[in-house]
Amino acid sequence: ITFLLIVVITVLSVDWLQGPYVYALYAHYKFTRGEIAFLFIVGFGSSMVFGTFIGSLADRYGRKGGVALFCLLEIAINCMEEVEDMRVLLFGRLLGGISTSLLFTSFESWMVAEHRSRGYPEKWLSTTFGYCQVGNGISAIVAGFVAEYAVGMFGNIGPFRLAVLLSAIVFFIVITTWTENRDTQENKTVLGLFPVAWEKIWNDPRIMLIGFTNALF
Repeated sequence: ITFLLIVVITVLSVDWLQGPYVYALYAHYKFTRGEIAFLFIVGFGSSMVFGTFIGSLADRYGRKGGVALFCLLEIAINCMEEVEDMRVLLFGRLLGGISTSLLFTSFESWMVAEHRSRGYPEKWLSTTFGYCQVGNGISAIVAGFVAEYAVGMFGNIGPFRLAVLLSAIVFFIVITTWTENRDTQENKTVLGLFPVAWEKIWNDPRIMLIGFTNALF
C-alpha cells in the first residue's frame, strides 16, 4: 500500500505542478484572454466528453494500460507546452481532457481491483483512500513550492518540464512492477453501462449529491 500511495501521490503532484502555471505560460506566449479562454474550454470540454466512457474502456482493455497511457499523454502534453503555436496547444488541451479522465479513473479502479484480487479486507479500502486524500493535500502544498523553484530556474515552462520527468518515472514504475487487471465480464458494453449507471444514481441520491458537489467545486 505504501508503494502504491507513493506512485499515486507522485502522479497527483504532476497535476498540481502544472495547473497554476498554464494561464501564466499562455500569457507569456502573448495570447489574448479570449484565446486563453478557448484553450481552457477545449480542455474542460474534452474531459467532459471522454470522462463519460474512458474509465469503462480502461476497465475492459486493462487498467494498468490506462495508467501507462496517462503517463505517456502527460509526457506528450507537457512537451507540447514548449511550442508557441495555437494549433499544437489546442491538440495538447484535447489530449489533456483524455489524460485527466484517466487520472481520476484508471488509478483508482486498478487499486480497488488489485486489492480485491489479493483478498485484502474491504475495510482497508477506506483507509487507503483516506491516506490518498491526505497525501493529495500534502502534495499540493509541496508542489507549489517546487513549481515556484522550477519557474525561478527555467521560467514559466519549468513546472511542465518537471512534470515530464515525474510522468516518465511513474511510467517506468508502472510498466515494470504493476500487474494488469481488467473487467472479466465481456458481455458488458460501454453504451450498455449508461442505463445501469443512471439507475444507480437515480436510486441513491447520495451518489447524485457527490456528483453535484464535485462538479460545483
